[in-house]
Amino acid sequence: MIQLTGPERKALEEYLEDLPAPVRSKGRFFALSGMVAHLRRLEDEDGLESFGGMVRDRKPQGAVLELEFDSVVGTCECRDRIDCAHCAGVATALLRFSESGATAATRPEPKAARPAGPPTPKPANPGRILEEALAKGLGRETRPAETAFVRDVARLFESSRRSRSVSLLELSQLTRNFSERYISLFESVHPWPEYPDSIIDFWNGLAHEAGKRGLAIPDFMAAVTRAVPPSEALRKHWRAEEVERWQKRLELSQHQLVEQAELQSAPPELDFRLVLKAGSAAVESRLAGTGEWSAMKKGYLRETAVSYLENPFPVVPGAETLWDLLVRRIGLVLAAGYSNDAEKAILDAVPEVFARPALRDRVVNDDGRPFDWPEAGLAWKVTPPEAADGDYRFDLVRPDGLPLGPVLMQVTGRRTWLVTPDAVWVSPPIPRDFSTAESTSIPADAIESLPGLSLIGRMKADLPERLRERILHVDLVPVISAAVEKDGATAEQVVLNLTARAPDGAVMERYTLDSWIEVRTFNAAGKRVVIVNRDALDAAPDHLLRLNARRHPAGTDWVLRLTRGFPEQFVAWARSLPPSIQLELDPALRTLLEDPVTAQFGLTLEPAGTDWFDLAVQVDVGDLELSPEELRLLLNARGGYVRLAPRAGAASSTPCRRRTSSSSPASAWIPAT
Repeated sequence: MIQLTGPERKALEEYLEDLPAPVRSKGRFFALSGMVAHLRRLEDEDGLESFGGMVRDRKPQGAVLELEFDSVVGTCECRDRIDCAHCAGVATALLRFSESGATAATRPEPKAARPAGPPTPKPANPGRILEEALAKGLGRETRPAETAFVRDVARLFESSRRSRSVSLLELSQLTRNFSERYISLFESVHPWPEYPDSIIDFWNGLAHEAGKRGLAIPDFMAAVTRAVPPSEALRKHWRAEEVERWQKRLELSQHQLVEQAELQSAPPELDFRLVLKAGSAAVESRLAGTGEWSAMKKGYLRETAVSYLENPFPVVPGAETLWDLLVRRIGLVLAAGYSNDAEKAILDAVPEVFARPALRDRVVNDDGRPFDWPEAGLAWKVTPPEAADGDYRFDLVRPDGLPLGPVLMQVTGRRTWLVTPDAVWVSPPIPRDFSTAESTSIPADAIESLPGLSLIGRMKADLPERLRERILHVDLVPVISAAVEKDGATAEQVVLNLTARAPDGAVMERYTLDSWIEVRTFNAAGKRVVIVNRDALDAAPDHLLRLNARRHPAGTDWVLRLTRGFPEQFVAWARSLPPSIQLELDPALRTLLEDPVTAQFGLTLEPAGTDWFDLAVQVDVGDLELSPEELRLLLNARGGYVRLAPRAGAASSTPCRRRTSSSSPASAWIPAT
């Protein structure tokens, strides 16, 4: 154990006192939690004294405290470098877990002879005073566990005298309620009007604070309060704190009652609409059935949305979707920390509002009139240069060829919309630096370069012939392929994959894991730029995943086991695919989707003795030959699917699937092979 001299101890205490309170408290936590290790005394070549230690933080940090002229300088390996919490932890550990002593160089001078007279009484031991009060309250001698707890209280009383404060962390450790939720709480507790000189008042204050915070203290320590009740000054202080705490609670309750009264007195239904102005958007509300609209200010809008989340109020049916969109966006903005930016939430909701045709009558201009929503959208008009060194001119025009006019705002979501004073137009893509209000002129050499051709090829514009012949547009088509394969010796499974194919059938991309992977690149065949349209690929993975197939171990395919309910599941899924997705099946699966062949049934009666007849059933299925066992399976299927063995001379040896009709037992779903 390290032995500290008097000047060293004093220098360390003054060093801790000069540190900021949060740093000092965190260092105290390191020391009390046993996270400080390898304490040692160091001495360099110049004879300067220093102490070192290791703090087991998230990453072990080494700290050194150098003593020079009765002052301490702390250095550490952490990013704070000097006088950090690790240094404070080493200093605290040295003071708490070292022995006091004096070297020969610092041995104090002999004290002068004490004058004659009565001896000066020694100051009472705080721990002994608290132990006597505990024994008095218990009516017996204290036990070892009780004595150990009293000593912990006395040590905390002695160590906190200099700072004259106790941290919440120390209180939680003393009461054996240490939890990670207190690690970041380095604030001090103040259960006394001023720091007490008596350990009895010290303990009574801590016990009161622990009870207020729900921290359990040992039951036997209640005997101290019975033996020595809290002083009048302590009781007055606690009473004043309780009065102040209740005043705050009552004030908060009053505000809550006022808010509840306002909500309860609100109209049974509210109506909302969205007002678009130049570069901004606002929300207006009114009582149901009235004609007066009023703008909702940012603060009122935010409070109304929060109140709606906690306690929804009635909204006019036509405005419910609009209000839900606004409330959800305001909630996202508040969650992101933009507590005062309600306008940002409104603007974020505009693309979602535009994507819902049912809400269009609730989007109005500054005059309160709903916008027109023309079905025909805007288009880029491209005018070629008159000379080779001239400029291309780009104009965004209406369907009738007239200029668009002033634009209030541009809204970008799944589509691009331009808002004018009286209409909302669907717009083609608008490149950066292209004007929507006037012509944009760009040199021909720039437009006819590779970057220029790539850009205008994606603008969905009617291009001049000299540009159109230099751009190749390719539409990729998603194709889902499925085939029956063996899975072991007897089991079978369906293997599926998703690819993107060019118009000539070449596989250009393959869907694997959760993204499209390019398989091959396009050959422009003399064209300078290839523009690939991948719009049809976006929804294809979702349709594939709806089949609930599991991923193949290879990672590029999906597999589905052939179970009893597979035919019905697969047919329903295949018929739900949109026309934009092609389905490529092997012969076995293709029979599930082919047209059925109807079987004709007939009965013949022949006499067989007196009062007896022979009844024969004839089944005619055209050119298809069925065995008696296969006929029995088809008749017993009752409209389900039956798998038959491969037919002789079939185009493929893969077994086919057949289905019988549920409408009549006399017809069978037998596709031709």
